[in-house]
Amino acid sequence: MVEFRNSDWSVRKEYSAYYSLNIRGQLMSKTGRKLFYEKDSLLLSYIQSKLDEKYSPDAISGELRHQGISTISTQTI
Repeated sequence: MVEFRNSDWSVRKEYSAYYSLNIRGQLMSKTGRKLFYEKDSLLLSYIQSKLDEKYSPDAISGELRHQGISTISTQTI
């Protein structure tokens, strides 16, 4: 509910779809899964260096899995 002023300065409370959508948008922006690259920048730099060395995403994923560092799919890489 939002307070609106009438022309005589009296106050009335009404539902405002615009206000509700703005609040919902703010709340929804804080939800959801964090992106991969926001979690671990060290791992991201490692993957980027391997890609620069012309490793395939399959090879990088397999190497990380074999070393027990992380289980990242090739699609994520």
